[in-house]
Amino acid sequence: MLIGRTVAKQLNGSERFCVTMVTENFGRYYGNTTSPNGLRGGPKNGMEAEEKIEGEYLWPEAFLQLLQKVSQRLPIPPAEQAQIPPIETLQPADLEGKRITGVDGSHNGKELAGFYFGVAVAMAYTSDWRVISDPSPIFEGDLFRLNSIFGDLWLSLQDVHFVFTVAKRAVEERRPDWLIVDGPLLLYPSLIPRSIFFSEEEEISGMDLDRLESYRTALYRCTDAVLEFFRACRERRVNVMGLVKRVRSSLFDRSGRRRDASILQKHLGYGQMTQAVAPGKHPSLRLYAKRAKEGGFEAEVGWEDFFKVVYLRSSRVKPPVRLEVPYWVDPRQAAEAVLALSDPISGVPVHILRVEGLIRMGDEILKSIYLRMLGKSATLEDLMPLHGEEFLAARWEVG
Repeated sequence: MLIGRTVAKQLNGSERFCVTMVTENFGRYYGNTTSPNGLRGGPKNGMEAEEKIEGEYLWPEAFLQLLQKVSQRLPIPPAEQAQIPPIETLQPADLEGKRITGVDGSHNGKELAGFYFGVAVAMAYTSDWRVISDPSPIFEGDLFRLNSIFGDLWLSLQDVHFVFTVAKRAVEERRPDWLIVDGPLLLYPSLIPRSIFFSEEEEISGMDLDRLESYRTALYRCTDAVLEFFRACRERRVNVMGLVKRVRSSLFDRSGRRRDASILQKHLGYGQMTQAVAPGKHPSLRLYAKRAKEGGFEAEVGWEDFFKVVYLRSSRVKPPVRLEVPYWVDPRQAAEAVLALSDPISGVPVHILRVEGLIRMGDEILKSIYLRMLGKSATLEDLMPLHGEEFLAARWEVG
């Protein structure tokens, strides 16, 4: 039995029972010496015990110390200064005859001796509201070899780039009434280094070994793709929204202690939304303004008024989601469309769920692509997995 799993199953029970379970499992391989806490500790042979206990996650004594630290933590103070917008109760939209597009991306990567290797993909899935079927979804994807310690961040950026590339194609080729991006319309702040705005120095160093470009160049290309997507939607007046499931923003608590999703849990009921608010100071707005000016992208409004944000409780059991919409989309209509397209458990539109299931970039798929590359590469020393990436090592040992 795995020690970590045993502990996890008992966390909702008493601490004593949890410790007893750990003790009983370790007793098979550990001696009867007693630790200061009365727990049988100290293996007869540490290496021998480690070999025998497959899947061991943490030494019991260390786990007990962590439990003690948990009991010492005080509750986070309530958001006394939170300013919550007025709340509205909605009804699902009537989407009869409407064409819906869901867009999502996925990526996965591993550290190799010579570079960070990864794959990023994205898909746009379009169908009628009632008949969820798209025999030819729009797809973009590629392989990346990145000589950078920020490989995962870089790969995330390529994921976003593909998302807005396929979204633009869907607007032009499928003409949807509603297009829902799984994720924000505002780039994640973590993707935008501070040096972008005041220095030519590369804060995120390295190089894309296939495209011979820096992270800054990749970020600019991604931003330009986002702006071109907005242009296509605005010209055709396509209703577009970004749906953020894992909300981390803090617009309502001025102290910065509590996130919006936590604050709104007790205020928003199923089918309710907050009135629209501005996204606040966001680095994406500054980046969009910079690239729009350089690329000649003209908007009917200033960037501070380009987006609106609402929070919607589209699930009966999960926290609210965040919807980001541009100025030509009615936030209330967007929220009503999400209610109509989502089941009350997941709270996620069915087209997003469908595309998520079609492009999940798991370890086994990445491994298959890696093995194909391994068989064709003349520089095998670059492809040797680093420590911690051993799931790729089987073919290396054989070959």
